[in-house]
Amino acid sequence: MIRPLSLSTAGVPAAARLLSMLSVLSLTACEERLPDDKGGDDGATDGADGTDGTDGTADGTDGSTDGGSGDGGADGGTDGTDGGDGGTTDCQAEVDIAVWMDTAYMDASLLTTTPYDFDAGIAALKAALPEGEDPVEVSIPVSGAIVTTVGYAPSGSDPDIWISDANGTVLTFRAGGGTLGVMPGDKVSFTATQLTNYFDKLEITGIDGFTIDSSNNPIWYREGYDQVIDSTAWSQDLTHIWGELVTEPEACGGSYSCFDLQHGSQTIAYRVNLTNLGDYPDRNGDCIQLLAPMDTFSGAPQINIFNYDWRYVVF
Repeated sequence: MIRPLSLSTAGVPAAARLLSMLSVLSLTACEERLPDDKGGDDGATDGADGTDGTDGTADGTDGSTDGGSGDGGADGGTDGTDGGDGGTTDCQAEVDIAVWMDTAYMDASLLTTTPYDFDAGIAALKAALPEGEDPVEVSIPVSGAIVTTVGYAPSGSDPDIWISDANGTVLTFRAGGGTLGVMPGDKVSFTATQLTNYFDKLEITGIDGFTIDSSNNPIWYREGYDQVIDSTAWSQDLTHIWGELVTEPEACGGSYSCFDLQHGSQTIAYRVNLTNLGDYPDRNGDCIQLLAPMDTFSGAPQINIFNYDWRYVVF
């Protein structure tokens, strides 16, 4: 299930876009890797034999027995107990999403699996997906969409955002327009001024009149663990999924590497830039927890880590 990155894009030279994407990725949080699990050491060795007891100095008064015993008796100590296995982590065990997402990046108390029931303009955006690769100019209002997640951007830059309503999720890509400071849970409005078809995926590449209408709104997400994922229906939806990396990493475009992530009885492609993880890259056997948009490659579901706040690793 290794998914290489396609190297062309609409309206932007392929190499330029790839470099642009990689340039905004840097480590926003660094988890400390714990030592590998190992079996515990055996306990203490056998205790030393006790010293032999001395014979009594003289026969007892009745002359029937010696006055003292022979050897001091049993060994001075018993075998120490086995230190036991250092412990292993069950990558498939159910996880509490609030434990690891309650960070400055996202308020986990806002997360909900209850779908939105309002129309903020997502359906109109999807219906306007360009047929060709060239960006098209549009004027489509978005009113009251909820930001479900935010991409990484260098300090002072406008981040990409993923917005949702009852009709699904779309993302902005280098659209500018004043998204600086936006947080998941913000309700936003703007006019989409340009749309791009990036390998059959809709991107809002131009916006105008961006406003944050309110904050701390429910953040809708899908539970993806052990689910057969419809990459069309789930496209760009915030998805919670966890499991074990079960393959060695393979190059899949630029500085990115791809693994197979086993979640329950299902497997999904997991794509991440290991270079930015320094001495602690993800590796085969790691337990991975994700709250990330559901991306696709060649029609198949794939998780692309464009923000390290989307992942948590138990080493």
